[in-house]
Amino acid sequence: MFGKILNCCLVTFLLLVSGIAPAQELGVESGNSGIVEFKDDYQIFPAGQQGNSIYRERTHLVSRKNLILFDIHEAPVGYIYAGTTATKQQVLGYTGSAAAKFKNMGMGYYQLRTKSKKSSVSKLYRLVNDKIQDLLPNSRTANGLTVNKNGKAVFFHIAKGERVQQEDGPDRYRYTFKIHVVEPDSGQIITLPSIIQDFRSSLKIKWLSDNMLGYVLSDGQTAQISYR
Repeated sequence: MFGKILNCCLVTFLLLVSGIAPAQELGVESGNSGIVEFKDDYQIFPAGQQGNSIYRERTHLVSRKNLILFDIHEAPVGYIYAGTTATKQQVLGYTGSAAAKFKNMGMGYYQLRTKSKKSSVSKLYRLVNDKIQDLLPNSRTANGLTVNKNGKAVFFHIAKGERVQQEDGPDRYRYTFKIHVVEPDSGQIITLPSIIQDFRSSLKIKWLSDNMLGYVLSDGQTAQISYR
């Protein structure tokens, strides 16, 4: 009983904010005209309508007048949202820090980059079955995305960083990279066994063929990785 009363109050509040008279109760059962609750504490209102909004615990997060919003994902700073355009195209967007950079990488992939005095974050996202997917949830260094002509994607993350003593100079910071391949058909993300180390915090990767990768180190050395 308490839950129904609470839901009714929430509906009334959202209707008043939207400038709509609360002529009838709009609940989850009401379909596209009401509130849809998902992921425990998120709400969409009005569901399935252009210019709708997403809330979290009744607090407004995002609205886009040219999109029908249908999913959201919390990022390290702000939120990634998913919406459908007037031409039925599904896209991702970002709301949060004005200093953050959110880029469409093509082929359905997006990158979020944020930087502060203490740290920097790089995350990769895509949309799978109408749900936003963080390609590497446990990492804040996903980067270097490259997609081949068949839709197969590769990217890296920094698995470790360590200071290394040099015999002929000052200490240098060495990075250890792990490589990940995204299969276009299954959507499976496969971590390759190869471990790459370099003194630069980024790695240049490219597809040589559908089953062969190449990369370049900071000293100009090149190498290849066979994939399956």
